[in-house]
Amino acid sequence: MTYYYAFHSGSNTVDFDCSRGYGVSAKSADKLSQVNIGDFVFVIQNVHQRIGYQLCGLYRIEEITDVGSNYKYPHRVALSDVSKLAEFIPLNRHALSQELPEAGKEGRWDRFMNHFARQGRSFQKPLDESVVALLMAQLKSTHEASEDIPTPEEIEFNDRVAKALAQTQAERLERLKKAPVHPLKKQVTVWRYDRNPDVVAEVLARAGNSCESCRKTAPFKRTRDGSYYLEVHHIIPLSEKGEDSVQNAIALCPNCHRQEHFGPVRIDKNWRPDKY
Repeated sequence: MTYYYAFHSGSNTVDFDCSRGYGVSAKSADKLSQVNIGDFVFVIQNVHQRIGYQLCGLYRIEEITDVGSNYKYPHRVALSDVSKLAEFIPLNRHALSQELPEAGKEGRWDRFMNHFARQGRSFQKPLDESVVALLMAQLKSTHEASEDIPTPEEIEFNDRVAKALAQTQAERLERLKKAPVHPLKKQVTVWRYDRNPDVVAEVLARAGNSCESCRKTAPFKRTRDGSYYLEVHHIIPLSEKGEDSVQNAIALCPNCHRQEHFGPVRIDKNWRPDKY
């Protein structure tokens, strides 16, 4: 999985908007030859002098198109929002300079400026693992990815599943004949919210043995202690600044929980338990 960096410079008068994609000039178009659909890019902007540099988020590259030579940026990179930040993250340039690796021209600018303050660096080359880790840490500091937000690894895997489903059963079975039955292991980093266990416990106690959506008894009991299995779901997701509170949580059976994430939403975000 490859990560890049792109700069939304001060020549822009408005904040970066991923729905419009990222524009690349004609003279920089050769850089896009190394970029693939499914790669990821961190976008940093310096639009507001009062605020300074901001991390706009982590985005997945969905498409690269030419919109025509009549435009200032004739090449456009279509993006989908992975990090889904509620607001951009201010970056401490001097603190990050102490942690970033060398990037050349050390005597002219600090390391942050050398890495992130030049538009010519956009899509220049894949980011070093240490740089990716630092930017991921910035996302973690204010917006840790919860179970509501897929990680880049999960997005990539889901794409592979969709591609396999689009093929014939004969094609899948042929690959399965040659596939190892014991998958390789790899280390990945996933950010999770440090949720309050008392919230989970209180919501489960409130629900008793029944799903608070479909009202059916939990589908099974845990082998560990014989308790009924329900999952605690945040009505307003933590990623949307929802509270980690009893009032904003509901106990669901696995089916109702999956429907909330992948099917039509049934639970009203204004729902509140009568007891609290």
